Amino acid sequence: MSENQFLTPGRIAAILNCPLHQVLYLLRARCITPIGRAGHLRVFDEKTVDVIRSELATNKQQHSFNNQPESSRVATGTQKRDF
Repeated sequence: MSENQFLTPGRIAAILNCPLHQVLYLLRARCITPIGRAGHLRVFDEKTVDVIRSELATNKQQHSFNNQPESSRVATGTQKRDF
């Protein structure tokens, strides 16, 4: 990528090879503000791509942990109780 490249959310999603809705969610949830606007489009810099990439990696790790069977998870101090 060139040094002064402005990126839309759609372009960020294409660069990271992830769905647009995930990028839009992270921009909104993490309160990432655009560096400017081009008409009605929000534009972001390359630092935003790095932030979104790290957030996606974090979410992927959390998601893979949540999909493990309970027996393989590390105990966190809570126990499953049958009532």
